[in-house]
Amino acid sequence: MNLIIIGPPGSGKGTQSKLLSINLNLYHISSGDILRDEIKKGEFISDTFMAEMVMCRIGEVEGGKGIILDGFPRNLYQIPFVTIEISGVIFLNVSKDICKKRVFQRNENRSDDSDIVFENRWELYERSTLEVV
Repeated sequence: MNLIIIGPPGSGKGTQSKLLSINLNLYHISSGDILRDEIKKGEFISDTFMAEMVMCRIGEVEGGKGIILDGFPRNLYQIPFVTIEISGVIFLNVSKDICKKRVFQRNENRSDDSDIVFENRWELYERSTLEVV
């Protein structure tokens, strides 16, 4: 089984993906984690680069194990890069107010947990990711 989980920033994609990966024995691939790791290295993250990184991670999965793609694809351009058969898509439809509250209540000290960054991420979600849904 291969799943995609999509939702706005702070909707709980990472939390739900981790729970699903444990309960369904799926390999968890988080585009957000990949993005944060590459930004720490000072890398520019294009859609193509992100897709290549996700596909590389998919290629590392041992035969037969299912996958949960957390936050990928994020836009229409990335859809053709999903070359595995998808069993289902989970859409976390959470309001902006609740997402913002969750982002600022989590204790992860992530560099992307600021008001300006949240607003930019929300705008990108509305402009690009909602088209995927």
